[in-house]
Amino acid sequence: MIKLNFGVAPEAEIAAALVLNGTSGTDAQILAGIEWAIQQQVDVISMSLGGLTLGWEVPDSYTEAILTALMAGIPVVTAIGNEGNQTTGTPGNDYLAFSVGATDYRDRSAGFSGGRAHIITNSPYINPENLPLVYSKPEVSAPGVAINSSIPENKWAVFNGTSMATPHVAGALALLLSATNIRDAVSGPEKAFLVQDLITGTVEELGESGKDHRYGFGRIDVLRAIGLAKTRGY
Repeated sequence: MIKLNFGVAPEAEIAAALVLNGTSGTDAQILAGIEWAIQQQVDVISMSLGGLTLGWEVPDSYTEAILTALMAGIPVVTAIGNEGNQTTGTPGNDYLAFSVGATDYRDRSAGFSGGRAHIITNSPYINPENLPLVYSKPEVSAPGVAINSSIPENKWAVFNGTSMATPHVAGALALLLSATNIRDAVSGPEKAFLVQDLITGTVEELGESGKDHRYGFGRIDVLRAIGLAKTRGY
């Protein structure tokens, strides 16, 4: 575990799994990383990675792994992709992924940030009575433009991308868990969906009313999420 002393959740510890070689990787490597993270009993999985998916149908390559994490009480936070409007990347576009779009310092949706509608017509994980299932991505958005981040040799650099926005959301979930008693009071999928609902239910709505393809439900506001959790007894 690596101890942080900065960022959204400065007291968080990171369990890091190397699933890419710096530029690429395979689904098998990423799935193995998710499985390892679940075995480590982490509180949140953050994945700043993905591959462009064309078409409305999304492959279910990651559905079982994400479902396993959720059943263990672990939200899976994923980047939605950097190919622009009406595009998404997998695993961020999986129905069960908690996917993230990017905003700039003025709370505008970044031009590169992905988002669109998808459809599931056949799935072993969804009751056939609920199919076809149409859903929209991303879930939420967070700062992802001109973000200062670490690079090798103990240096820093500025980056853009939904991969920069994703750890903001993962950190917000970690901060929410540390500021409340949810981690001890709730377990299993109820915990995972509770913290996701608290984050989505307290966003700053920036686009159309409700969920849209640019912001999701809106830009996260973790202090508001903590306040809502406290009012509900957590």
